Amino acid sequence: MDTNLNEYKPRPKLASTSDKSTTDIEKDNVYNDLKKKLEDATQENEVLKEQLKQQVQVNKELKTMLVASMGEDLETQVQSLNEDKKHLANALLNSAQHLSTHQEQTEWLAGQCEVWRSKFLASSLMVEELANCKKILNEKAVKLQQSIKQLLDERYRARDMMLCTYRNLYSLHEKWLENIAISEYTGNNKMYNRPIGNLNFSATLPHSTNILDMASVNLKLSENISSSVEKQDITHFNILPSATEAELFAENVMAMPIEVKRQSEEPVNALVSHAYNNSTNVSPPVASCVHCNGKVQLL
Repeated sequence: MDTNLNEYKPRPKLASTSDKSTTDIEKDNVYNDLKKKLEDATQENEVLKEQLKQQVQVNKELKTMLVASMGEDLETQVQSLNEDKKHLANALLNSAQHLSTHQEQTEWLAGQCEVWRSKFLASSLMVEELANCKKILNEKAVKLQQSIKQLLDERYRARDMMLCTYRNLYSLHEKWLENIAISEYTGNNKMYNRPIGNLNFSATLPHSTNILDMASVNLKLSENISSSVEKQDITHFNILPSATEAELFAENVMAMPIEVKRQSEEPVNALVSHAYNNSTNVSPPVASCVHCNGKVQLL
């Protein structure tokens, strides 16, 4: 026998008759409340079903309208995309044409650049050759100028000496004419046995004082004065030098060859040929005279 007092539970009291009626009434009230709540819930459920049905119909119609609107939007977008694609294709073709044109121009400019580079190198070689020629010719011109200056100095000196010689010869010639006249007057012509009519008196006065006229006049005066004198043999003068220092210098300058070292034209031709071979769009130059005009065609 379990005598544990902690687990002892008192027995429930038996309801009395009055308590039992009160409980039934409470149960009826609860039942009525529950029934009323159920009716309200049922009515509310019917209303919700009707609303759900309407909402489903509305959603269906909205869905139909949405699909239609989206279809129209997609068609519009597809059409717009097709137009954009067409424009992009045209732009791509134009860009390809421009790129092709630019590539051709770039190739042509590259060929022109190569041509002008080769021409520049060839012209540099020719300029170097011309510079050497200019240097040699300048040296030659300076020496020729020096020789001409010395020759002119000698000619001026010779002219001054010929003027002095002419003055002396003219004085002797006048004295000689005076002696001839006296001898003719006195009849003593043994010393001057040459007739005076054969003498050249018209060339005793020079037309100018240049070296040639003075030399000619001096020759005539000396011939008149020495007409009655036997001429001496002067062939031994042939072995004496006949050129002055200025004449010798001028002869040496004139005898000096102009040694222009011409460079080979093969490098120049090779450069030009290389330039035109590398540029397919450039035609080689055509030699023509200054009178030609118009378009040149290569056959």
